[in-house]
Amino acid sequence: MMADAVAEFAAAPSFAGDFGDGVVAAAEGVAAGATFAYRVAQPVRVGRFESAMVPIVVATIEAHEVSFFDAAVLPDHPLRGVRLVNDTGLHLAAGPVTLFDAGGFAGQALLPDVVPGDSRVLTYAVDLEVAADVDSSTEPEQVVAASLRGGVLESTWRTRIVTRYHFEARGDGDRFVVVEHPKRAGFDVVDPVDPTETPTAWRSGVAVGDPEAGDPTVPTHLTCDGDGACVLTVTMVRLDGRRLALSNVGSDQIAFYLENVELSEADREALASVLEVQRRIVDIDRSIVALDTRVNDVFRDQSRIRDNMSALERNSTLYRRYAGDLETQENELRDLRQRIVTLRDARSAAQQEFERLIERLGSATGD
Repeated sequence: MMADAVAEFAAAPSFAGDFGDGVVAAAEGVAAGATFAYRVAQPVRVGRFESAMVPIVVATIEAHEVSFFDAAVLPDHPLRGVRLVNDTGLHLAAGPVTLFDAGGFAGQALLPDVVPGDSRVLTYAVDLEVAADVDSSTEPEQVVAASLRGGVLESTWRTRIVTRYHFEARGDGDRFVVVEHPKRAGFDVVDPVDPTETPTAWRSGVAVGDPEAGDPTVPTHLTCDGDGACVLTVTMVRLDGRRLALSNVGSDQIAFYLENVELSEADREALASVLEVQRRIVDIDRSIVALDTRVNDVFRDQSRIRDNMSALERNSTLYRRYAGDLETQENELRDLRQRIVTLRDARSAAQQEFERLIERLGSATGD
């Protein structure tokens, strides 16, 4: 194979040309597996102690001037850039690039490998004529949907992150700013609508002033006149599903769902029934605690009275008054104990009603 290539090279006419104006490419591209090779159409003969620069690709390609803002790279200014579209039909190999504009030298950049038909943004300088600022806030979680599946309460919770990109023009130049917003696991962008998605980010376009062109791969989501506030708001949302056994959901939580969440009529009735029984149990528990507290207070008061009586003569007026107080308190204790027994029976019945209600809801999962 090597001998055939050498013979082909020797048989080809030699290449001699002026590498100035009107120079043409001296090679054509061919795919070579996972790589790319350039085949020189006309061999170049270089003598000893001589050198030559061979033009591989000489073409006018499509380009779009943009400013590129990525807060992770530079938080207070976008970068000047240009989107190059490889419409040459050849592979553009990675390497350094020097850029010129109407004013002369503009900057330098590194070009990655660009296959035919693909495009890349090259950033080459800080855009000092546009100032940028970023602020972000995370809103509290909010339940947006809920439903009963038997004895399980299924809910959907929303987490929202709002990021605001502020831009201020400080020069006469108009800009099309491409905003690179980083992705976060589990989150989707809901505003602006239809941003351009890359493997690591969402891109939105901001026209500051009246730029002649923009980035054909990024839609314009905001247009500013260049004076005053220019704020692009990016809203990301994540939805999380949660499941809780209804028997473990407190009355305050159920009341929250009933007051703030859209529910089906059947689910609303079921939750209202559960809440009613739960609140009854809570009221009974509070009453029992109050009675237990009163019993303890009476015991403490009786202990104080007995201590005082031990220092008195049995026939004294104060002793007899203390004895009457003890009798009254004993009658009260008997009444308190009976009320506590009644409440505990009511609490047990309410608890059984609650468990039967949960069991009925759980048996309804087959619908």
